[in-house]
Amino acid sequence: MRTTQHASTNWLVFSLALGLLACTAETGGDATVTSDAATSGAADGSGASDGAGAADAGAADSAGGATDTGGSSAPTPPPVPNYSGGGACPKLSAGNNKIWSWGETRKVDVYLPATPKGAPLLFLWHGLGDTKENFGKGMNAQGIASALGAVVLVPQGGLKLTGWGWGTNDDATLDVALFDDLLSCVDQQYDIDNERVWSMGFSAGALWTSWLAMHRSTYLSAAVAWSGGAGDSANKYKKPKRKIPVLLAWGGPQDVAGVKFEEMTKHMGASLKSDGHYVVMCNHNLGHTIPQNGLVWAFDFLKRHPWDVGTSPLLGDAEAQKLYPSYCEFPAK
Repeated sequence: MRTTQHASTNWLVFSLALGLLACTAETGGDATVTSDAATSGAADGSGASDGAGAADAGAADSAGGATDTGGSSAPTPPPVPNYSGGGACPKLSAGNNKIWSWGETRKVDVYLPATPKGAPLLFLWHGLGDTKENFGKGMNAQGIASALGAVVLVPQGGLKLTGWGWGTNDDATLDVALFDDLLSCVDQQYDIDNERVWSMGFSAGALWTSWLAMHRSTYLSAAVAWSGGAGDSANKYKKPKRKIPVLLAWGGPQDVAGVKFEEMTKHMGASLKSDGHYVVMCNHNLGHTIPQNGLVWAFDFLKRHPWDVGTSPLLGDAEAQKLYPSYCEFPAK
């Protein structure tokens, strides 16, 4: 575990590096949408709880918010969870990897920057019916790792109904253990920058990112959900223990794939705002996809938000907000 001073980013180079992958991601997103629409019909009416259950009682957000170092020092993230597999963590190297987590063998693709030691960590969560290989390729995960200088993890989901553990208590147990175990083992191997741990997902993966923002806010620095959110029943909203900056993007009323993502996104956004979180809302109105160049400003959002007390450097910064499309709504200063 390490924390660092965060240097400024050369956003011209970064934008050029991500410009092409933004177009690719939109195409990859459409492929994911087909799977979502075909197989997720029961999800919206599941009446599922928030998925806390046994998982939330473990090493998770019960770690309790910031670590107070005493005196006038700024708070820091808590220690990462213990590995649930027992014994030593598996070696996680570039490419396809397996990890024993909560009694099951799980798969994850790892993409490394030139210097992984002390790097930030980004989780990418795919949509329902998609694969880690397809999502990693569509999002250009290696390009992201190089441009962000971050270790990028693309796990494989295993749940047939919901894709990830946002639907029921039992579902959450497996996938939150996977999140915890990957965080633990990547930190053990690469001594990651724990003040820059981010999560991003699309569709079912965005619902899981939303779940993590609510239940793992003590570990995450910021989150971006493309067609995710939380509701009154499915993926039930729970107030995060730490104020976490979140960007919620969706495609208007036509953004439907079993779940009505506009309703879910607006509900979560309003709930987070009511609880004092910094939330950016972006309705691209293009349906169930990631818009062209969307990843450029999504990663700008993540990069600008290291772990702290939930404030945002974007607050009141009209110049910085120019990178974002006009349909993004920023909180007033």
